[in-house]
Amino acid sequence: MTKEQRSRTMARIRSKNTSIEHRFKMAMAKIGLRGWRMHDKESTADFCFPKERIAIFLDGCFWHGCPVHYRPPKSNKKFWTSKVKRNMRRDREITEKLESQGWIVLRIWEHELHNFQAALAKAVWISSILSRRSYGETNLVQDIR
Repeated sequence: MTKEQRSRTMARIRSKNTSIEHRFKMAMAKIGLRGWRMHDKESTADFCFPKERIAIFLDGCFWHGCPVHYRPPKSNKKFWTSKVKRNMRRDREITEKLESQGWIVLRIWEHELHNFQAALAKAVWISSILSRRSYGETNLVQDIR
């Protein structure tokens, strides 16, 4: 690809309403999870349960530097390496900020939602965390990681 073609391709990639968000939303609906918000301004999460103070981020493997799947591009390496490092730093800062405010922060990699069954399994996992949170369990953060 030429530099212009690559630029047009990358510019068309959406940050909201992505296919993994849609898949995860459908999985949560399938098991009857309610009370969530999408793209919440307070938590900045992709999905959140404000009452239970649980923030869920669906991180793309390329954009957030997945330790399993991230491969630096062959062109414009300096720019992309810097971009992904900034994203990873921002992710850590947001997680620390929310946790200091009493939120439970869950980060799910794009590859963990590769199909509907995988998304369904994550939704069930979220459901169990929600029920434990609503019963006042305090060791959730250690159990989740």
